[in-house]
Amino acid sequence: MRSSITSRARPTRAAALAALAALALLTLAAAHDSAAKESGGFIVRLGRDTVAAESFVIADTVQTGMSLIRTGRGMLTRYYTLTLNAKGNLARYEMGAYPPGVEPPGGRPFVHTIWTWKGDSIQEVVHGDSTSTFLLASPASTLPFMDMGFGMWQVLTRRLAASGKDSLVVPMFFVRDTTHYQTIVKKKGADSVIITSVFGTGRAKIDARGMLVGYAAPGSTEQVTVTAQPNVDVKSLVAMFAKRPPIGPYSPSDTVRATVGGAHVWIAYSRPSARGRVIFGDVVPWNVWWRTGANAATTFVTDKDLVIAGANVPAGEYTLFTLPNPGDWKLIISRKTGEWGTDYDPAMDLARVPMGVTTLSTPMELMTIAITPMGSGAQLTVSWERTQASAMIMAK
Repeated sequence: MRSSITSRARPTRAAALAALAALALLTLAAAHDSAAKESGGFIVRLGRDTVAAESFVIADTVQTGMSLIRTGRGMLTRYYTLTLNAKGNLARYEMGAYPPGVEPPGGRPFVHTIWTWKGDSIQEVVHGDSTSTFLLASPASTLPFMDMGFGMWQVLTRRLAASGKDSLVVPMFFVRDTTHYQTIVKKKGADSVIITSVFGTGRAKIDARGMLVGYAAPGSTEQVTVTAQPNVDVKSLVAMFAKRPPIGPYSPSDTVRATVGGAHVWIAYSRPSARGRVIFGDVVPWNVWWRTGANAATTFVTDKDLVIAGANVPAGEYTLFTLPNPGDWKLIISRKTGEWGTDYDPAMDLARVPMGVTTLSTPMELMTIAITPMGSGAQLTVSWERTQASAMIMAK
């Protein structure tokens, strides 16, 4: 009996070697798994407000992520899986958008989309209230957009770092959209990349592998600042923000209607908030044309001929831009209409006229355009933070 116990308590030399070999294999496997996987996340702020958060895990050619977006209507959570092929191009992409607290596969997603590469096109299958399928002819380098999704920007910066090139042009597309939008990623020094897309232009800070360290996009559609974090607990943030009031619309739409010397004038624009930021000279750079609002370009309509700050403006529809400078603004009246706010074409200028600039005694949180009767005409004003720029409008 004692001998039997001893034989079990003392393994043979062969068994010991086998155990060591197994342990070594497990250690190598764990090391390989650790090396192959990378995780992190991003906190996205608009001024003082946190508007989005994202976590991601990269394992070889597969990137998975979860993000939270705080919108004017509440919150939305998204889950995605991006699979790349050996060349780093799209093989499959799956994304679902859910109400806060609902996780896949439970609950029916608002949008559940699968993109699959088919050799010369992408097959998109959208499951929502109904299922639709179509093919989008695409170059092999094509990637999908994810609004407020900076894990996708990181795919671009990693691709640029791996290419050894100074710049790349990547076609990108939105859900249920048959249009490609060119996105340009371009090196700007050893640790910076400029990203120019349909959202505007932003600067990303990156490490040697192309991983995002930070991102800022003043003057763009998404005027956010992004900070990379080693760990972002999106689920905890969802629970925390669920207890707070909705953040409200980032830039609500508004209209201005006025009568100037018998002319009916109408302006449509979107109104961004200061949110604790320095606006002019920072969010709105000096000596760079500005959409004079947010989102789509600002529309100006008159049913009779006008004179604005000395320039003849025939009856019709126009787009208003401005060129801010300290103490010296210009109002840009463009003949081009219906464009997005970042799509300015100086060749379409009808006129550029001077605007007077004053300092407001009380800061204005919400950017405001107004038309105020003054004598036989009216004064057009653009006011935000502590700055007001103005130009006179007269009937012709």
